[in-house]
Amino acid sequence: TSVVMWTPSNESLPLNTTGSLADVGNTVFYQVPITAPAMLVFEASTMAMDFEPVVYARYFADGFYTTEDAAGSALITTDTMAILGVRDDFMRGGAGYDFAFSASALPVPANPTTVTEMEPNDARMAAQDISAQIPALVTGEIPDGTGEDLKTDWYRVTLAADQTVAAFTGPAGMDPEAYADTILKVYGPMGDALVENDDYNTQPDGEFYSALTFT
Repeated sequence: TSVVMWTPSNESLPLNTTGSLADVGNTVFYQVPITAPAMLVFEASTMAMDFEPVVYARYFADGFYTTEDAAGSALITTDTMAILGVRDDFMRGGAGYDFAFSASALPVPANPTTVTEMEPNDARMAAQDISAQIPALVTGEIPDGTGEDLKTDWYRVTLAADQTVAAFTGPAGMDPEAYADTILKVYGPMGDALVENDDYNTQPDGEFYSALTFT
């Protein structure tokens, strides 16, 4: 499949396809339906040595952005359609600029189990296990602090092989001033950092919440 400029091919999720950038400056676009709210996950890959794919995404209500990576995720709150584009980071193209592209959507459960933070959970070895409550809506609080004094809340989730977990942060309660600039990180059982997200795309200006997926 190869689509040049703003002519997307209509696809469905999950999407697993291949394409190529036929010429310099080309972008290959795919239009996919979304049932919101959902976590949209996408990834472009290539075997070409001088091809650095990045994913461009447009959401009609939630805004648009260009990622700085070949893979990413976004929390879709209201949209029913998205356009995803693959291009080279340096706008290169031509013979050999072939890629594989995948996209999927993880629905946000309508009625998650409400879980209250249980202290102490401020260290990895003291992480609160919420495996039995998934899907869960966790309510917690991070006191004021900066630098080394800034508190981290830890939660443990046990996954089966090839199982995917999606996590995102958001405001608690109805207080418009009760916002936070969060960072989400996933660690392995030995404490090695696997993936993280600071500020996810498609959120309103002035909000700095986090969202990620991990398999």
